[in-house]
Amino acid sequence: MAPLSWKKKMSEFEPAVEYVLSNEGGLERDDSDPGGITNHGISLRFLRSMDPDQLRKAGIFSAPNADTVVNMPVSQAIRIYHDTWWLNYPVYRIHPQDFASYVFDMLVNMGINHTYHCVNRAIMAWSGSGSDSARMDSEILDMINKNAETIFPALRSERACHYRILAALDDKNNRFLKGWLARSYRR
Repeated sequence: MAPLSWKKKMSEFEPAVEYVLSNEGGLERDDSDPGGITNHGISLRFLRSMDPDQLRKAGIFSAPNADTVVNMPVSQAIRIYHDTWWLNYPVYRIHPQDFASYVFDMLVNMGINHTYHCVNRAIMAWSGSGSDSARMDSEILDMINKNAETIFPALRSERACHYRILAALDDKNNRFLKGWLARSYRR
């Protein structure tokens, strides 16, 4: 069993996934959403990108279709979030829970590369140094863990900037901008 001090340095999945689910909501059928039909934040496009072993582990035993998404219970979405994002990316190594939950929400909503770029740009804005890379190594995690409270405003700003760029590049995204910005500045 790990010492208690080690446990304090790890974020917990449950508060992080609750934060994501509070932002994602339930069933969405929006023809302009490139992910297609979405439930609990899990889109048909994402399910179709999963390999068969991942799908089986999530309790999906045939090719995903719209009914798979419509009938998805929240427990299944939570299992997908845990196995696909939480275990595969080092967000759990961020120990301010609110920062970890926020970055986890970014991973789910924006994808890994955009999330890591935003995190690195926020650190650059805060510290005046660094690089705009798609990585989250031990050095980045250490900087976050020591300075999360002061990095957080820059991260919210970088996330909002990402969404504003999406809207500027494609007019179809303007309809999502208000919600994206609210999500960016929510704590």
